[in-house]
Amino acid sequence: MESIQDAMSAEDLVHALKQLQAQLRERDRVLDGLTARVLQWEGRVAGIDTRLEVGTERFSRLEAHVDQLVATQQAHAAHLSEVRQMQADIRALLELFGDLRGTLRTLSMLGNLIKWLGGVAVVIGAGIAWFRSGG
Repeated sequence: MESIQDAMSAEDLVHALKQLQAQLRERDRVLDGLTARVLQWEGRVAGIDTRLEVGTERFSRLEAHVDQLVATQQAHAAHLSEVRQMQADIRALLELFGDLRGTLRTLSMLGNLIKWLGGVAVVIGAGIAWFRSGG
């Protein structure tokens, strides 16, 4: 009977061994699937890291451009203030030239009046000289 029990035990052991091997193969398959997923996630993480680095570089460039724009805007504001001051000065000069033009017109009219009065004075003087000479 011992040989039948030994045979059954050997047969049971072979059967148990086959079940253990099947479980081991199933766990290896699950482990391979998990390893593939981990590798896939590592690839995704590496892609995300790359995109983050590119985004960080792009953001740094944008910050530099914003800083340049702020500096340009400040320079523009200073130039605009200077232009407005020049504009006020030019308006004052134009007003002065307008006043000068009016003054020149007045002097021109006064000159014409003096010429006319000079002509009249010459005629009057000639008349007086003619009367004095006995004329």
